[in-house]
Amino acid sequence: MGKEEMSEKGRRRTGSCLPFVPTDTRSSPRLLWACAALLSLLLTGCFAANVLVTHHSLLRCGRKASTLPGYHKKVTCTREDSGPQKAGADGLWGCCPAGWRSLGPGCLLPLSGNSSWADSERNCSNMGAHLASISTQAELDFATQFLQSGFPYFLGLIYEESGQQWQWVDGTPFDPHAGFWHQNKPNHFQEGNCAVLVNHKDRWAWSNFSCAGKASRICELPRATFNQKPKQPSS
Repeated sequence: MGKEEMSEKGRRRTGSCLPFVPTDTRSSPRLLWACAALLSLLLTGCFAANVLVTHHSLLRCGRKASTLPGYHKKVTCTREDSGPQKAGADGLWGCCPAGWRSLGPGCLLPLSGNSSWADSERNCSNMGAHLASISTQAELDFATQFLQSGFPYFLGLIYEESGQQWQWVDGTPFDPHAGFWHQNKPNHFQEGNCAVLVNHKDRWAWSNFSCAGKASRICELPRATFNQKPKQPSS
């Protein structure tokens, strides 16, 4: 707690990446040690030229990652434009919250548990996300690497009775001719109007499922991007 308070004071007083260090530290060796450790930690966070960076580092160094909700306090960023760069040129970076999986323009988070479709969507919404749209073979192959085969996972795909069609809750266009349904699915009269991703006979595919039934879920949110190259470590 003490370190965090000192870091906050340092940013208010100096307006930079460096923490405020009291001038009289001779009477407290422990305080001096703590300040030195905190300084080393902040310098590492601000200037490490690594492909992986944190949202805290970006904020301390004056860079703001866009589109991610502010309560995702830590993110993982990867370089998107891997081609050669001119000296001093900025690069394009994509960021997902820590623990989420980067997939194209989005970030995925599989979550275990037993919730209805509405509760699952509400849980994702509380994180600034929606139930996932898994609508291509590449997305399906990627997402299923992180799923447990014994559980169904709610997707953001529901059947609208009024329009007599399936639709993605995040607005992704639904192509009825490019679906990934299990054989003889969907069957609205027997199993429901919500979609799950489930493994059957060693194959992951969509199946319709009761919206009031209990299943795990996959959340998805747009990946953040920024256009500033991280600073190189000081020599």
